[in-house]
Amino acid sequence: MADVKAGEPVTADNVRSIRPAGGLEPEAFSRVQGRTFRTDVVRGTALSWELV
Repeated sequence: MADVKAGEPVTADNVRSIRPAGGLEPEAFSRVQGRTFRTDVVRGTALSWELV
């Protein structure tokens, strides 16, 4: 996993499930996969709807 830039797609290579983390539940991955990040995101940041 690494930092991502705005505009990069959400993929299994740049998102991982860590619980509990306060982010989206793992079941939501299928709904965000393929969307693009709205902002630059630092590695380790919990994924939220505002980021995608």
